[in-house]
Amino acid sequence: MKNKEEFKMQGTIIQGALMGSALVALLSIGALLMAPSTHDSSADMRIEPAYGGVTVGKTFVVQVYVTADIPVNVFRGEVLFDPKVLSVDSIDYNTSIADLWAELPWYQNGDGTVNFTGGTTQKGGFMGNGSLITITFKAHSQGETSLRLVDARILEHNGLGTEVPLSAPIDALFAVEEEVLSKETIAKPQITTSILEVMPERPSTDLNSDGKQTLADISIFTINIFGSNPRYDFNLDGLVDTKDLSIIMSAK
Repeated sequence: MKNKEEFKMQGTIIQGALMGSALVALLSIGALLMAPSTHDSSADMRIEPAYGGVTVGKTFVVQVYVTADIPVNVFRGEVLFDPKVLSVDSIDYNTSIADLWAELPWYQNGDGTVNFTGGTTQKGGFMGNGSLITITFKAHSQGETSLRLVDARILEHNGLGTEVPLSAPIDALFAVEEEVLSKETIAKPQITTSILEVMPERPSTDLNSDGKQTLADISIFTINIFGSNPRYDFNLDGLVDTKDLSIIMSAK
């Protein structure tokens, strides 16, 4: 028969073992929570270069790059800049990636914004890496400034308009230095006007029947362009072509 001292010692050993097991379990859970994520986005959008320097009165060029490891077909975003420091001089867009635009990339120097919404009619969508638009800025005052990419969206080329998760864009930083003997003539921004034909009667452009006109409807249409389904013949001319594309791209 065990005496009191033996029971006391046995209880101490069991209690210590239980506490040790609990500590190991807590450390294991903590290691899992602290382990870095190995998930990579299948598509991304960013501003390049991410940093640089320019002299007051001079221009510099940045590009909005897209990367897609899966087929995608619609791109949207907004670049924000400080209008007290910078202004947009011109914008060029790459039709090899996006050959259709809801409206050509446009900007408002007073508000410090550049907006773009484009898509592709390429069979199978777009995959790869490349420059979507090129923006030429002009520096007006000394100091540090940033370019921010916001509301960046890329839709998958799957007939459903599925939005692809993107990594959070990193601001591009630029240092504007004091002007040194710069007397360049300020070029006027080039303004491009798009004229779209509006048909009086047409099938609904709300292709996914969610009660609103979104990028998802444009994504669905690009899958069916040049087909024979009258559902996508918005101007009722017997064809599903770029004229119908213009209608859905301009729909509100």
